[in-house]
Amino acid sequence: MDVLRTKIKDVEQQQLIESTIRNAKRLKNLSDDIIEVTQIEGQTLRLHKERFNIIYVITETLEDLNNQIENKKVRLVHDAKDDIIFIEADKPRITQVLYNLLRNAVKFTEEGTISVNVQKPLQEDLIVSVKDAGTGIDLGIFPRLFEKFASKSFQGLGLGLFISKSIVEAHGGRIWAENNPNAKGATFTLPIAHLDR
Repeated sequence: MDVLRTKIKDVEQQQLIESTIRNAKRLKNLSDDIIEVTQIEGQTLRLHKERFNIIYVITETLEDLNNQIENKKVRLVHDAKDDIIFIEADKPRITQVLYNLLRNAVKFTEEGTISVNVQKPLQEDLIVSVKDAGTGIDLGIFPRLFEKFASKSFQGLGLGLFISKSIVEAHGGRIWAENNPNAKGATFTLPIAHLDR
């Protein structure tokens, strides 16, 4: 009986530790977002460009998020014909954009696949899109989707898309979103400028 009680207590303590870690990560994400917005509004956002493999960044970001997902009915995948595509950009900032888009997709998807698609047109910049199978974008919020505090969720402050748009525009690019034609989920698309050919 004592052994059983000890095991139950160990499980409860482990759950408490995991919950504390999750909450600490959420608080860190919120504070990082607030600092980021301050830099954007103060026009002190600086890019430190370097040459890096965008496919590696996508793979790494997907692995990180897959390890964090509690809902096992959601699957993160990526579709790229190439294993190596070099771009010239601010690596931490581009990683942040991908993370924000994927985190949003996970938040609004109860079941299904979230995919990152990479297209490398001959005459244009590299195009990266994140497609989910979630609830789609509420039509009431669509016009101000990339503004501060635009959110229908009780999680977060609604800053992720505003920050992502600012980072993409600082790179000379743009970002847009649309609900999927099959009425399930949404797709966020961004051409990443400065493709290193």
